Amino acid sequence: MVQTQDQDTYQATGSPRRLVHHNFMVSDVAKTIDFYNQVVGIEETFRIGKNVGFLSNGNTHHDLGFSEVSESTQNSGQKIRDMGIEQLSPDWGAKAGLNHFAYEMYNEAELVTAYDRLLEFGVKPYSVDDRIVTRSVYFVDPEGNGIEYTVDMLTNWRDYRKPGVQLEHRDYVPGEEPPDTETYINMDPEVRRVDEAALHAKRSGHSMMVAKDFAGMRRFYIDVVGLREMFLAPNGEFSVLQGKDFPGYSFVLAAESPNRPVGVRYIGFEMVSKEDIGGAEELLAARGVQVEYKIEHPKKQIVCFRDPDDVLVQCYIEEPDFLDSLPDMDPSLAMLLV
Repeated sequence: MVQTQDQDTYQATGSPRRLVHHNFMVSDVAKTIDFYNQVVGIEETFRIGKNVGFLSNGNTHHDLGFSEVSESTQNSGQKIRDMGIEQLSPDWGAKAGLNHFAYEMYNEAELVTAYDRLLEFGVKPYSVDDRIVTRSVYFVDPEGNGIEYTVDMLTNWRDYRKPGVQLEHRDYVPGEEPPDTETYINMDPEVRRVDEAALHAKRSGHSMMVAKDFAGMRRFYIDVVGLREMFLAPNGEFSVLQGKDFPGYSFVLAAESPNRPVGVRYIGFEMVSKEDIGGAEELLAARGVQVEYKIEHPKKQIVCFRDPDDVLVQCYIEEPDFLDSLPDMDPSLAMLLV
């Protein structure tokens, strides 16, 4: 159902609604898709050729996107650096790693306002794209991590994102025409289940990034990206950031330490039920996956393990008041749970 807003009175803030997908470059796209399908329990929706694939359980057109490292990804990285975006690592596109984390915007007006804010802060997007289903703006943070703002532009995405389809692209200049104030987000989506999978994910939930310059990156994600800080650890080691008008948080930024190298710390998936966490060790062992750690706290239960490219995956069930419990929690435990 489309929710309509009055174009003359709608006041956009440019704040993201939530983290909507994780996108990585991987060493073997078929192996990675099989892992997230059969272990985490996310349905494959479509592929582009042999080297690019997407998975979703229905919350959106994709919770996960993967591109196999190739000459094409290397060329893409060089093209971005040639635009003068020097913070992008020389290894981007040449080896497995983060492509981007994507943030969902409530409507196109929010996307355009966020885009304008980027320009005001001197942030140069490296791509602006209209793919019919979505419109997107891509940029990087001060440490070279990819970020996407994305907005749905129609409700029947399954007609456009299915096996055998070709992606369509159109030129897009944010704000060139009055932006759409309607939202095409399905607020009550059909969440599909991969019955044979070890675990059963509901959606992409949040992620953690470790920063070299924690203070500078914290200001960037609040002031420029537009996220709202829900909790700052008393010891100053991490910040929990939330989108607008969506329960739960989207992003955790942590400070570099001897035990926390700079880069992606984990990607998180909300599970359908506590049973997935309770029996995780046996279920994962049957798939040849070793649990790295598991915590069953009254406010949040998590199980963590590695994907084929050594990315840490956090699967969790979280109580609505989890963030309220953080101030009274030991900081080292809180760091593991967020």
